[in-house]
Amino acid sequence: MDEWSDPTPHHTPEQFKAALLVCERNGLPAKHRQMLLVHCRAKNSTISTGQLAKAVGYKNYTAVNGQYGTLAHRIADELHYIPPPVPGATGHWWRTLAYGEEGTPRTEDRFYKWVMRPQLVQALKELNWA
Repeated sequence: MDEWSDPTPHHTPEQFKAALLVCERNGLPAKHRQMLLVHCRAKNSTISTGQLAKAVGYKNYTAVNGQYGTLAHRIADELHYIPPPVPGATGHWWRTLAYGEEGTPRTEDRFYKWVMRPQLVQALKELNWA
């Protein structure tokens, strides 16, 4: 397993729910919530950045990377969580919400796939967001 594909849970569904509710109370942009829902509802809660950009209406995968990272950072702050470091890389906040799909990292659209953490999927369903 590589450092991007570690599915080890770091928070419970209850902790994710609490963090999501605080973010919502403090103003959660509609597109950020939409990203969560699209990702959650994707087959096996797995989606590439290119697919997510298209589904949510962002110009391209780089916009999704930035916006998903911003959202993940907000949730990480509420969880008091910092993703473990990866050699030669910084600021990969998306790993708060997802992990990389093990194996071939590219899809038919040539983008890396993210798998939403099952604890977050459960939290979204329990909140009736998904």
